[in-house]
Amino acid sequence: MEVLLLLLLFSLNHLTLGFLFPTVNHQKNIAITNNRHDKLKRKCTLYTAHSSSSIRSMISNSHVYNNFDMTHHENNENNIQRRSSLSLYAATADQNTQCSKATLRSRGISLPTLTKRELLDLASGQRVQKQNRSGRAGHGLVVVDVKASAEEVFNTLTQFDKYVERIPTVRSSCIYSQTASKCVAEFRVSRFSLRFNVIHSVYHDEKLIKFQLDDSRRNMVMRKAEGFWYVQTPSDRPDGYTRIWLSAEVIASMFVPNMIVDYAAGRALPRATKWLQPYFANEDYEF
Repeated sequence: MEVLLLLLLFSLNHLTLGFLFPTVNHQKNIAITNNRHDKLKRKCTLYTAHSSSSIRSMISNSHVYNNFDMTHHENNENNIQRRSSLSLYAATADQNTQCSKATLRSRGISLPTLTKRELLDLASGQRVQKQNRSGRAGHGLVVVDVKASAEEVFNTLTQFDKYVERIPTVRSSCIYSQTASKCVAEFRVSRFSLRFNVIHSVYHDEKLIKFQLDDSRRNMVMRKAEGFWYVQTPSDRPDGYTRIWLSAEVIASMFVPNMIVDYAAGRALPRATKWLQPYFANEDYEF
């Protein structure tokens, strides 16, 4: 009974204190609420700042991506235009080469196709030489690039009276007749003083000079000797370069010793073209 009375008194005291002094609990609750509100406000502020930064970053990245896409697109267009220009240039150069070969074929001339290795040799300043021999017959080809215009090279090659001064293998010459399209001359060649009576046919438009033995005059050394000079503007070299072709086919007479045949087959054409590069480079040369 006493216990029950004590519990009842304790409960009444607790209610009375709560009723008489409500401010203490209320202020505590307000403090807790304010604390939670401050935490929530800080979180919102941080979230808002983070969101703004993210948005700004996204916008900035968007500009970067757009600029990258535009630049990439422009580069692609430039590459396409460049490839188109190169393809057009290559197609035009190939078309010009085909037209030149077709024109030369109408003159009885057939140019061989140069390999990539031979083109590299020409670009490095070397000459391309090809020679075939069968008994007393032989064929030779020499190709060389020079730093000069095609007009200058062609005009130089058509000055037949200057061959003695320019071509080391030519020891003397006698011009019988000469016009704009034809030259009839006698040349003495090499240390053996071999005499050749030759007719040169000049084709200015094609920059081609064909030569052959003059059948109306005596030729004791060769039964056949014919060939050509051809001046070409190469599409695989920079502007200002000219390609010179010299081709010759010979059949030696039965009266000619083998040592002379060997000389004609192995040294005549190379020596006939060695003067070209130093001459157009204005350099002194001796052979």
